[in-house]
Amino acid sequence: MIRPDTARIDLASLDRSQFKLTPQGGRVLVHPLSNKRRWEERELPLRSLVTDEDGAVLSAGFPKFFNYGEHAPHDERFVDALARGVVEFPEKLDGSLIVADLSPDGRTVNLRTRQSLGLNELEAPIERLITERYPRLREALAEDPSVREGHSVLFEFLYPERPVVLRYERAALVLLALVDKRSLLPSWTEPALARIARETGVERTAIHALPTDPVALRPALDAIPQSEGVVARAVDRDGRPLLIKIKTQSYLRLHAHRARLGGGNAQRVAFLLGSEDEASFAQALEARGMDYEAITFARENLGDYFERRARVLSALRDLRASLGVGDARPSRADKRAFVERARAFIESNRERFVEPTWFDVAIKLFEGRVENATIVAYSALVGEPGPTVRQWLANAEDELRQTFEREVREEE
Repeated sequence: MIRPDTARIDLASLDRSQFKLTPQGGRVLVHPLSNKRRWEERELPLRSLVTDEDGAVLSAGFPKFFNYGEHAPHDERFVDALARGVVEFPEKLDGSLIVADLSPDGRTVNLRTRQSLGLNELEAPIERLITERYPRLREALAEDPSVREGHSVLFEFLYPERPVVLRYERAALVLLALVDKRSLLPSWTEPALARIARETGVERTAIHALPTDPVALRPALDAIPQSEGVVARAVDRDGRPLLIKIKTQSYLRLHAHRARLGGGNAQRVAFLLGSEDEASFAQALEARGMDYEAITFARENLGDYFERRARVLSALRDLRASLGVGDARPSRADKRAFVERARAFIESNRERFVEPTWFDVAIKLFEGRVENATIVAYSALVGEPGPTVRQWLANAEDELRQTFEREVREEE
């Protein structure tokens, strides 16, 4: 097959402090580093590209596009397009972007995620979904004229088992747009999208009817239930395609809660609050202004934290009592006997003294360093170094305030 002419990127000229280049098997993935904040117009296509080793573009994701209110030049073009009545408002879906491209042999298509050369951990569920619901997807795309003429096809993969913020009822691929690998510009021409949807069996993005008055737009958008928002799209006066993200306030709130309370953060917050169980944890969060959805999300991220907390604190109390140590420091002449008693006690109760740090706790208790012993036990509970735990406890209120109030980046 003769590959259509595509744009060529001067890979050597890219600023490595701004962009990451990942070579693999004759291909190079180009995407921005996570700390990139400022974008020049000429850099926008570099949000997700795959090139060959000479820089010829093989695959193109969406160019970088901004939230409404984030980038004044694009806001001006958007407001003008609103006034001319040429803006569409497709639903912004909360899944994973999938980019499809014709394979080098021209017989099928390759699929990848935005920041990868392949599908990685999404490969199994996506391939299963294609087999079950879209069996002609690869064949139809490989035959499609837009694909054969040099366009990448962009889908959103919705996967209920791995929600980002919103949880969808069923797995699906949703057709979003095309990107021309020559101009690196997105397009959403009706004949092309209708043809691809019909031939592949993939559904298309829902289009919302929203006001063209910027003042009325936000309230109308926030009235859409269970929605991330929209990606407004238009062609400006100069014929340039324009994409603008407008997210609902409810989604922004949920996104912030998940970034602040997701992963290990929920456990850290529960520890700093001194919560003994889920009920007291929920009450403490509610008292700090968290709503039901945020509290539910935080509780889902705790795992078995409260069970481990109860076991660790009970084990610490029993260790002190059983070994006969307290705040007073025993004679060092008793250390050998103490060490033997401590080892025997911990080994005979290994189902409770699970963590490998309990002998260290016992020695600190023997030396009268009860606070240090407690810090070591807490460290085992939360999986953080002792100095970190000590700092948390010394500044618990500040740590909590910073967690609840910190600015959340879109990348999170």
